[in-house]
Amino acid sequence: MRISAQTTTEADYTIKLPANAKMAATPGASNAPSPFGAFVVTVDQVPGGLHVKTTLTITKTRIPVAEYPAFRKWCETIDAALGQRLVVTLGGH
Repeated sequence: MRISAQTTTEADYTIKLPANAKMAATPGASNAPSPFGAFVVTVDQVPGGLHVKTTLTITKTRIPVAEYPAFRKWCETIDAALGQRLVVTLGGH
């Protein structure tokens, strides 16, 4: 597999909740270093919401056939971390 370039992609955002909302479940932090790069998610509760930052760094641009299963597993780990959900309840619900 060939990846066009070494890259780093970052996303940094804050989710603001309505005054009557409460977080019932929050996503967790994640850290997935590998020979292919690194992935980090930080999650912090802030007044009235949640601050999330993700960083994905790809450092290897050629993935040989023999390494593809490990690369795929790493990608699945990242996918699972990004698939976490924030569950919010409103008022008396």
